[in-house]
Amino acid sequence: MYRVLLLANVMGCQRSEECAAGFELGDDGLCYEIAVEEPTTSPFDTATTPVEAPNLVDVMMEGWPACDSTTGNGEIDLETGCVIGICESDTYEEVVLAVGEPVDMYDYDGSVFAVWLPGVGAYFIDLDVDGQPDPDAMVYYIVVVAGVDLQTEDGLGPDVPMSCFLDAFGDPDFIGIDDLTGDWQILYADWYGPSVRAYDFLDGPFEGSDGIADWLYVAYN
Repeated sequence: MYRVLLLANVMGCQRSEECAAGFELGDDGLCYEIAVEEPTTSPFDTATTPVEAPNLVDVMMEGWPACDSTTGNGEIDLETGCVIGICESDTYEEVVLAVGEPVDMYDYDGSVFAVWLPGVGAYFIDLDVDGQPDPDAMVYYIVVVAGVDLQTEDGLGPDVPMSCFLDAFGDPDFIGIDDLTGDWQILYADWYGPSVRAYDFLDGPFEGSDGIADWLYVAYN
């Protein structure tokens, strides 16, 4: 606290029994300014407790339908990265020996998507760009689309709730989101451990996601 001497007039100090507003009379009969303590908080400060904003991804995942698929035919094996005998470590030549020639192929100028069943196929490198997978080209990844009756033994596959993957593997390692319908939604989720990507945006143009897996990419590294 500090005190400032009030000069009664320009000629010198003058004793007074009364002081102007904001001043007090000292023991020596002079008027001194009353010290005002500075406020320790701003008038704009609030006493509210900060509230953590909800995680957008958690909110979106909480909107997924509950898992109702717990058993399957075992034609998908996420541990080995295999679907109907097509495995991630196989070359094209080995796949043909295991499951036969593909029924269709799609050339992508340097890669080929070979189809064995309607809705099941795999990508291979085509270094000589002849529209055919190189015999020693390894499976790049396997695609299983909606409507195909293939699952893991514990029920994971296309057409099952995305929450089933969440229950099995925990939080995704990577997600893709967009606001196709004006609301942010998860379009796909990756789990690196089982090396799988589940898509959920193929229900229709700009219809957004419905929490049901549409396509699976298996052995998606």
